[in-house]
Amino acid sequence: MAISTCRDLLALEFGDSLLSNFNESDVTVGTTALILVAGNARRIWLTITNWGAAAIAISTKANVTATTGIIIPSNGFLNLNWRADADMSAAQIYAISSGAGNSVHLTEQVLVG
Repeated sequence: MAISTCRDLLALEFGDSLLSNFNESDVTVGTTALILVAGNARRIWLTITNWGAAAIAISTKANVTATTGIIIPSNGFLNLNWRADADMSAAQIYAISSGAGNSVHLTEQVLVG
């Protein structure tokens, strides 16, 4: 089998080309914890980019505070993928910040079909 695309590699590795969609969205994170991204069992990859002036904290727990969880600094990002992070890439994620109005960009890859 000639391999010339990413889909060819996926088919060779997993026996299927694993079709997926990319989704992007923006969320404003402030000083009250909120659902940053809903859980999705079909999500295999998630990038969280913090464009805000203050750090944000993320967690799978709703009671996350600005000083707990995983801290993503201003202009920082976090990648989660199924191979390295298992179910964390598909989990519901909460976020909070010590400052108001932090712009957070989300990019996810979700299996289809």
